Amino acid sequence: MTSFKKLFLFSSLFTFLLASVPVFSDVDTTSSLRGNVNVSGASVVVEHTPTGVTKAVTAGASGNFSLTFLPIGGPYEITVSSPGYQTAKLEGVYLSLNETESVSVNLSRSEAEELVVTAAAGSVIVKTGSGTLLTRVEMDAVPTINRSIGDFAKMDPRVSVNSASSRYTEISVMGANNRFNDFTIDGVSFNDPFGLNANGFGTMRNPISLDFVDQISIDITPYDVARGNNTGGSIAVVTKSGSNDFHGSYYFSERNEDNVGEDSAGIDYPKFDEEINTITVSGPIIKDRLFFFAGYEEFERSNPALYGTIDSNAQNKAEYVTTAMADQIKNIALNTYGYDAGVINGASFPETHEEYTVKIDAIINDANRATMNYSKVESYYPRKYNGGATVFSNNYYAKPPVIERKSIELYSDITDRLRTKA
Repeated sequence: MTSFKKLFLFSSLFTFLLASVPVFSDVDTTSSLRGNVNVSGASVVVEHTPTGVTKAVTAGASGNFSLTFLPIGGPYEITVSSPGYQTAKLEGVYLSLNETESVSVNLSRSEAEELVVTAAAGSVIVKTGSGTLLTRVEMDAVPTINRSIGDFAKMDPRVSVNSASSRYTEISVMGANNRFNDFTIDGVSFNDPFGLNANGFGTMRNPISLDFVDQISIDITPYDVARGNNTGGSIAVVTKSGSNDFHGSYYFSERNEDNVGEDSAGIDYPKFDEEINTITVSGPIIKDRLFFFAGYEEFERSNPALYGTIDSNAQNKAEYVTTAMADQIKNIALNTYGYDAGVINGASFPETHEEYTVKIDAIINDANRATMNYSKVESYYPRKYNGGATVFSNNYYAKPPVIERKSIELYSDITDRLRTKA
């Protein structure tokens, strides 16, 4: 199959999904670039080096130009030219989520070769509020124990995190309740509107694998009209994208009771096993045209019951209930009412969390670009009706949520001044 036919098929697929997917991105997941040239009508060409995405614009009468809906990250190469002037090229420019990079270029009349400037030393970032942005470089340089979003959010001094465990990470911005935050993944809200999860996310565990994340934006007081739905903070996550080069990663982690010390009374932590496997792969489907990123993470853990009778080896013991008394109650319930209450000591409950994500980026033509995201999370974890008490194992209940995220974005350049996102 030729590259043109492949591109046509994928474009058709995007058109179909655009008509059928009911959830759309409501928070911007791109970046912007604006600048000034000392020559009116100068030609400005911006190229995203990893994918070859190219945008061209003409500077206005005052020399100003702007480009929106650009892929985050980089590096970008900016080429500015005009007849009779020396061509200027800026290399190593990186764009950040929800921020505008501002550059200034001076062209000089010369017969010399083009002038190359590395890293756009004079560039300025324009923000729409106060906050912190974390790129993949910063995240890779920070040690994380729980592999949670909270480990990075607390790098902003105005953010505090209650992280007794990775299951219950609660992020507070400026002292506000964690449920007042707005958390989005690729522009789609991923909050807990029903209010069953203490962390305020749509899942009990980390809402997204850190190996899938490209940038994290923590906005404290965003005044952009596109950012709302919060009175605490706005936390936006954008997943990685594919490029013209293939990349892959694998992460493995294992823990058990040997990694946990004794409590203050000298009692060993109950036996448990925890294992995490994460794999990612990305690359081109059609070079310079179609790219993919795919990731899978599996979490498995056997959760021990931390409560037991007064004569058991549990970390937390009932003050008056003995094993004999519990057995008597269990037998009465079984023989009289036909109800099996389960065990009261040494119970163990499985917990699982699986996440799949796929991201497709398509360069339809010079004026149109599309991005499709699909993610599915399947979890299973036990909860009990009476927290902090010694209960039989059948007092627990299972909560197996399944969450799907689907979004598709189409970016179009109508003119040099008019650009749309659908």
